[in-house]
Amino acid sequence: MKKKQRNFLSRQEVYKLIDIWAEHIDQLRRTFRNKEVYKSMSLELRARHRLTLSCEEIRSRIANLKKQFKIEKKSELCGRASTWPYFKKVNELLEEGNTNKSEKSHDKEPDIYEQSASEELKREESVASGSRSKRKLYEVEFLKIAKEEQKNMKKYFKNSLENDEKIIKLLQKNNDLLSQLLYKA
Repeated sequence: MKKKQRNFLSRQEVYKLIDIWAEHIDQLRRTFRNKEVYKSMSLELRARHRLTLSCEEIRSRIANLKKQFKIEKKSELCGRASTWPYFKKVNELLEEGNTNKSEKSHDKEPDIYEQSASEELKREESVASGSRSKRKLYEVEFLKIAKEEQKNMKKYFKNSLENDEKIIKLLQKNNDLLSQLLYKA
């Protein structure tokens, strides 16, 4: 089995791909099967920029750009500035798509296939933060249980101490009664 020869793209070529992607992003979001859109993108790249990429390569490169964008966006949300050269351009593309989409479909329910990468990012973050919040929730729940257990133990020891004192008093009374019986007899 032969390995496919990879086309390495320069930064300028990746920027050209992103520009073509930006022109077709609405079509890509609207249609379920995007092969025709990718064919059109491939033809435009070849005609405008003399850049030859197959439909599959374009799809793969866009998927890789989205994937890297999600990683960079997460690190940016954690306070680290992105050094990825395409971040600003991809961010503008995906974030602009969100604002345009919300303006266009203000009253309309969103279509499943029109979800953008930033929405997927938010979903992934909520899942990730969901596991963090679950962990935090478990910790809080554990602390509540531990405090309740501590209260119960205090009650138990207090009751136990009171019961011990009652037992001691009863034993003292019992000893007094036995002493009285012995002196009378």
